[in-house]
Amino acid sequence: MFLICLSCTAQQTDYTIVLEQLEQENQEKLDIGKQMMQTERDHLIRLDSLMNIVYQDLLRYKNTNKKAMKIEQEKWVVRNNVDNKETWQPITQSIKNGWVIGDDMKMIAYSKQADLKYNRILELIGKFED
Repeated sequence: MFLICLSCTAQQTDYTIVLEQLEQENQEKLDIGKQMMQTERDHLIRLDSLMNIVYQDLLRYKNTNKKAMKIEQEKWVVRNNVDNKETWQPITQSIKNGWVIGDDMKMIAYSKQADLKYNRILELIGKFED
């Protein structure tokens, strides 16, 4: 709900605060040591939502070349999809081979995906300064 309201303001500082809050909440949940894989997956989903809001607000409120921004984001999505496929391929192959894969491997994969989204969000937030 807060993310939806944030969309209305389109202020760089607000995005940074929300991003840091998400990181802190995620770390606190991980520190408990229970359902860590699900925690990382949920964090990834939240980061994805925030990234989409920041990107849409950047297009909506920032006087920028929208076509160039869309092309840049599409390129990032393609690279991200390739990285995700490379990350999950060994896990998927192991499951196909009948091996038991613990949640730790999945948690690491979700964490890697979340790190990529986090970095992209920072890049997008920085574009409000350009």
